[in-house]
Amino acid sequence: SQQGIAFWLSANAGSDRHLSHLRQTFLTGTWPENDEITAVVTHGIVVIAGDKAETALGIAGKIQVAQSGGDILVAITRKGSDMCPKEKGELACMGCPNPDSDGDGVCDPWVSAAGLEEKFARTCKGDDLCKDVYGSAEFKGCPNPDSDGDGVCDPWVSEKNLLAEFSQCTGSDKCPFEKGTIEENGCPPPRKYIVVTETQIELKEQFFFATNKTKVLAKSEPLLNEIADVLKENPTIKISIEGHTDSTGRYKSNVKLSQGRAKSVMQELIKRGIAKDRLQYAGYGPDKPIDTNDTPEGRANNRRVELRITER
Repeated sequence: SQQGIAFWLSANAGSDRHLSHLRQTFLTGTWPENDEITAVVTHGIVVIAGDKAETALGIAGKIQVAQSGGDILVAITRKGSDMCPKEKGELACMGCPNPDSDGDGVCDPWVSAAGLEEKFARTCKGDDLCKDVYGSAEFKGCPNPDSDGDGVCDPWVSEKNLLAEFSQCTGSDKCPFEKGTIEENGCPPPRKYIVVTETQIELKEQFFFATNKTKVLAKSEPLLNEIADVLKENPTIKISIEGHTDSTGRYKSNVKLSQGRAKSVMQELIKRGIAKDRLQYAGYGPDKPIDTNDTPEGRANNRRVELRITER
């Protein structure tokens, strides 16, 4: 079979730049972002048609580019057989579907099943065990199977029946968002003051501050110590410390108070050895209530500091 496409590429901005675009395209298999380029093709032979061809370049032993007058006429032609005649595919993939549907550099399993590993060797390698999820070649196309590094596999590993594929972990982690122990099925020893979830370090009790003051009171030291311990045990976690108030009093004063309290918590964690670049703080005043401000209990719930995980 034979398929092709032709288009004009204006050379007004300088032929050297356009030839560079073409060179980049066929060496890397990607098409540069450019308003003057109107076609996208990632494989094939480039042939130049024109009466006044002045320049010819050989690229990667496959591509010939010639400049003709002020414009460049490029014809991209693919010759050969459809590698996947029973499936609808793409010209750039020799008539096959995308061999790496999640784009992680590891081939979808059908590639090896069809014996086409060599044909797509420039695009992907190996068999993707998680073809619907972006992963890495190190983990056979899957995400890290032990994301908290405690030797207990994340739950998805057993759910996909892939335990035999990953020697670096075992079992199913009951606490996949916090480093634990194999003996405790991936969980740490029970903590008195906090619970680590996917998105937050949840507090079982709030910080104590004097009324309308920002300094953290001494009775919150055990809570601060436990938070610092968790951050040391999980050195990739970064958090945002976020202060909130109820709606009593002046709005601007509440925002300032919430910012000051969040900053005080951050400073206390820095004193306990947590790097400043892992911490940030913000104060929202009364803007993000979690309860009513019409009752004493509701207002007490709204006066809080939250620790949101921003990075793992």
